[in-house]
Amino acid sequence: MIAILLTTFLAIQGVPIAAQRGGTVTGVLKNADGRPVVGVRVVALARPESQLEEAAGAALASIGETDEAGRYRLEDVPPGQYYIIAGRVDVPTYYPGTPQMSAGTVVKISPGAALAGLDFAISDNSIRTEATDTFRVAVSRRSLVMRVLGEGGTKIPVSSFTGPVMLEFERTADGAVTTIPVTATSAIVEFLLAMNVTEFRLTMKNLPEGYVIKSILSGSTDITASTLKVPGTLNVPAGSQGPVPPLTVILGSARLPASNPGGVRVTGVGLPGDAHPVYLSGTQGIAFSDGTFEFRDVPPGRHTIATIDAPGHPRGTTVVVEDHDLENVVLTDVATLPSDIQTPASPGPTSNRPAGSIFAPVTLRARVVEEKSKQPPPNGQVFINDRNGSPIPLDPDGKFAIQNLLPGVYSVEILIFGYSTVNQEITVGVEDMDVELTSQKLY
Repeated sequence: MIAILLTTFLAIQGVPIAAQRGGTVTGVLKNADGRPVVGVRVVALARPESQLEEAAGAALASIGETDEAGRYRLEDVPPGQYYIIAGRVDVPTYYPGTPQMSAGTVVKISPGAALAGLDFAISDNSIRTEATDTFRVAVSRRSLVMRVLGEGGTKIPVSSFTGPVMLEFERTADGAVTTIPVTATSAIVEFLLAMNVTEFRLTMKNLPEGYVIKSILSGSTDITASTLKVPGTLNVPAGSQGPVPPLTVILGSARLPASNPGGVRVTGVGLPGDAHPVYLSGTQGIAFSDGTFEFRDVPPGRHTIATIDAPGHPRGTTVVVEDHDLENVVLTDVATLPSDIQTPASPGPTSNRPAGSIFAPVTLRARVVEEKSKQPPPNGQVFINDRNGSPIPLDPDGKFAIQNLLPGVYSVEILIFGYSTVNQEITVGVEDMDVELTSQKLY
């Protein structure tokens, strides 16, 4: 979504956009006995960047099916990190042959890459049997067009103080619950049904206080006080979608709760047009589908606000809050987020600045020297918080600088050939800072 919005913006501005070529993944799928399996679905699923995204469901990038020799081919896979998954959607097998996502191998796709030989064995449970083949094909291809609308301009919350806002489907037959995030609505999503299950009760999880469900429509039928009935589950021909009416949930706003004494409301915008969870001093607020946010009962003091789970687009700011509501706070790009951004913290001192004042991001400057000689190493690479980002090289004097940082804790790792690895936690405040780090020469 972010990439689409950025591309659209640049196109409007007349800036030429260079398309990134997708990659290709090929391999052979076999069963536990080593025989090729035919007609099995294989997909490339984007690696979730967070627990929130994993709960919401990651993005499907490419899909293919094995041929008579068990061969599969996934084309035009966008650059990124993926799990390769085969078999039934309810019992998948992850490359290199495990039922657990956590044990699966992450495959990195670069522009134009051609990854061959990703062969693996699929579990028998992941392969459709002849007796259930027709039914499972029909079920796995059934889909539900869902959308969430706001009555009278009501904003759509996608996360709140208690977590992501989810549509919750409870099967009337046994009470089993399936949840789908609001961020997955306004699209066709795969709706998994168990055999003979055709009726669900619907509600919403983590809906913020002050918001109510005005109505739930299945097609044009109001099912707010009844159940969602999905017709024809067992009578759908293989490869058919079946008559599943679109689902519309309409939200409205009730009277907003009054702020606690000593607490105010803070609102603003994170990443325009794209919603991500947002935190203020380590406490989660309400994020809306349009990229705006809201916090309630915020005490006076200095607070750091940041959006999370937006890879490549970290945004935040540090602002002074006093005894009245603060509106239109704008989060701006930062280098990376502190590792403790989701850890609740007390407000910091305001340095006698008035309400609404913004503390500019700071620069961390450091110099690395050998412990005994106090001389800089000949080279080295610096990683901030983890090794997923691009490394920062040490200059000939052993120095490096990281600009545009919010207050908080950062983990710095420095890799130097022939020297011990430097691992250091550094707490950044609201002023630029200089530190000296040491490493030991190994030989």
